[in-house]
Amino acid sequence: LEALADGEHLLTVHGQRVGHVNGLMVVELADHRFGCPLQISALSQAGEAGVLNIEREVELSGPLHDKAVLILTAYLQRLFAPLAPLALQASLVLEQEHGEIEGDSAAAAECVALLSSLAGVPVLQGLALTGALGAEGELLPVGGINEKVEGFYRACERLGLDGQQGVIVPARNRQHLMLAPEVVQAVRQQRFRVLAADTLGEAMQCMTGLPFGERHGADFTPGSVLDRARRQLQAFRQACAQVATPAASSTRAARALRGRRQAP
Repeated sequence: LEALADGEHLLTVHGQRVGHVNGLMVVELADHRFGCPLQISALSQAGEAGVLNIEREVELSGPLHDKAVLILTAYLQRLFAPLAPLALQASLVLEQEHGEIEGDSAAAAECVALLSSLAGVPVLQGLALTGALGAEGELLPVGGINEKVEGFYRACERLGLDGQQGVIVPARNRQHLMLAPEVVQAVRQQRFRVLAADTLGEAMQCMTGLPFGERHGADFTPGSVLDRARRQLQAFRQACAQVATPAASSTRAARALRGRRQAP
């Protein structure tokens, strides 16, 4: 909390940003557990590398977190591959996190950050998101839910509550909520919010103010997050095709030249 107040630990809890989402993790020290918010950022561009998990590349990601990113990638392929093949090179990083990361509770926030980057849609920084991601886009329950909500509340309290901040939790975690009295009081006074969502789409709609989108034949709902992401993926595909075409032509020309040289 002191690092947040001093500006050493970066956390934005006001305004909007594209490709940045506040996630939540639990830190365990001996017999004490507390929630710690962290920023998750995503960058996307045209390419063929797919989704790059930077934590995994530097060997700071455990198998459960690796699995969660693979499920995230499969979910994106399910959404877009039939309409706009994934000509995508994207990176996911947990900002200012230097220790090992394990668990799948950041998967939903990582997916929102990536879709925000793809669609160019800003995300409300006053809302944090926790939840595992199912293959069909469901928000699955996670552990340490009370510590996570309380941790983000204390961070927002230190940085300045504005009545718009809160945490989105999986609906299946509602039965596990047993929050500290000061958090309950802040919710009653409408200084802080605790929201529940069944799906990633519901959570992202809360965080962007835009409809998530539904598929209609070969398109998504016009103006929705998925529609904007699909258009960007199609632009990526066209950019990759334009780069590949000259290379293919050069290869064919080189082969023809070698053939002429070898002819008797």
